[in-house]
Amino acid sequence: MGRLDEAVDQLQKAIDWRKTKGNATDCAVSVENLAQVWEAKGDLGKALETRVGYDVHHMVCGNDECPGAVFQKSHLKTCGRCKSVFYCGARCQKLDWKARHKKYCKTSSEL
Repeated sequence: MGRLDEAVDQLQKAIDWRKTKGNATDCAVSVENLAQVWEAKGDLGKALETRVGYDVHHMVCGNDECPGAVFQKSHLKTCGRCKSVFYCGARCQKLDWKARHKKYCKTSSEL
């Protein structure tokens, strides 16, 4: 809807609140949502920084349709092209590629 700056502000507030008063799963989902906003803004570096900058022991899959499990970063696979999105497996990566990530993904030399 074109209100990406407002989304960044609201998601950052949600993350700050959830880090102190919420639970790790809700915080991880908000972090992933914020990272996806950075992708939409064309900043894959900031998306990666957001994903790994909070809690690498509580991360969610980058596919919005994933059932919502929480993973450690070491158990996730990265997008082979941009290395800024993490997935629980090949199926989720393929689904997210078709649904969302393809239009934002760039090679590291394009960043």
